[in-house]
Amino acid sequence: MKHIEQLKHIEQLLGQVNTIAKSYKRLHEANGGNFNIFSILNIETDEVRTHSRFLATLLNPRGVHGLKDEFLKLFLQILNIELSLDTTNCTVSVEAHIPKGRIDILIKDTNGNVVMIENKIYAGEGDDQLYRYASAYPKGKLLFLTLEGNDSEQKSAEGKYTPISYRDDILSWLEECKKVAVNNPTLRETLTQYINLIKKLTNQNMNQEMSKEIAQKMLESESNFEAFLTMSNSFGEAKKEILSNAVIPILKRIAEKNGLDTSVGSDNFYSGVWGFGFSFDNDRIKELEIDICFAFQTKNFNDLIYGIYPTVDDDREDKNLRKKLQEAFESKFGTVSETTWVCFTRMGNYLNWEWETWEGLKNIYFNQKHFEDYINEKVAGMLEVIDEATKS
Repeated sequence: MKHIEQLKHIEQLLGQVNTIAKSYKRLHEANGGNFNIFSILNIETDEVRTHSRFLATLLNPRGVHGLKDEFLKLFLQILNIELSLDTTNCTVSVEAHIPKGRIDILIKDTNGNVVMIENKIYAGEGDDQLYRYASAYPKGKLLFLTLEGNDSEQKSAEGKYTPISYRDDILSWLEECKKVAVNNPTLRETLTQYINLIKKLTNQNMNQEMSKEIAQKMLESESNFEAFLTMSNSFGEAKKEILSNAVIPILKRIAEKNGLDTSVGSDNFYSGVWGFGFSFDNDRIKELEIDICFAFQTKNFNDLIYGIYPTVDDDREDKNLRKKLQEAFESKFGTVSETTWVCFTRMGNYLNWEWETWEGLKNIYFNQKHFEDYINEKVAGMLEVIDEATKS
């Protein structure tokens, strides 16, 4: 009897939460909150092409914003960077090359003063990355920029950098930049769009206000709180349900449709660890020593990329085949990146499955056909790439 009463209470609580969510959704739509140029172009988490380039443009005294070194001076002031940087004579570079690496943003004046920014949205760190940057400019200032201001996981980086965050530091700076740009409508509104993007990525948009109201509802009574705890204990099982009964069957159907085998993790598939993914191949693809691969670049099912991955080390790899695959991949998908992968690009839709917020998993579960069609399109496209690269 108590069990039935608890289920009824959970159902009532879910109804109240749903009412709150719908109210905020209507308000969000009425305010044009769904319109964000960065989100529309599917570039909201692209570290290099979106964030590093946008930040570098603002920091550049010769940037197209036309405000000379105003933004750079604000940046140094807000972040309390005590460095005798000649802000009027700085160069600002994106992906600046150094021995054994590339610095995301490099600010350098004619006197050799340097500020380096290593920019991380979701991607993991490279081995000894910060140590190498600090060694390249031992008297420079190295900033490690993440969404929440996290510390580096690399022991070699200890004492060589200052952590800063999009959530606090970059947002504070952008708000000040917006004040300076008040008489430039185009620049001001572009800054507003980017500020809204950062708030979305750091959960400081309207969702945060909605979450506070829902939390107040949870704490209205002891029975509400008990119902909330009961629901929370079911989240893990719900995630497994989505992955086991939606995602894995879809991957198997795609494999069968294209005459392929598919491989997905087991325990890792449910934990969302860094680097987890799924792949497709057949006997012919195995002979080429490659895989059609999808992988998350960071944990919690974020930043999904897809492409062709070598199953052998560099010494055994067919360099001629690699080049042909890259050319065919770029022709098919319009963009190509390469590291240990032969070639890859970021997923447009379903870039983030968002293990923590559920948004991505919700979209997959309640629109499974779209998800299946989308992944199948990428797999079929990569089969065409392989055919093109191997034809005589």
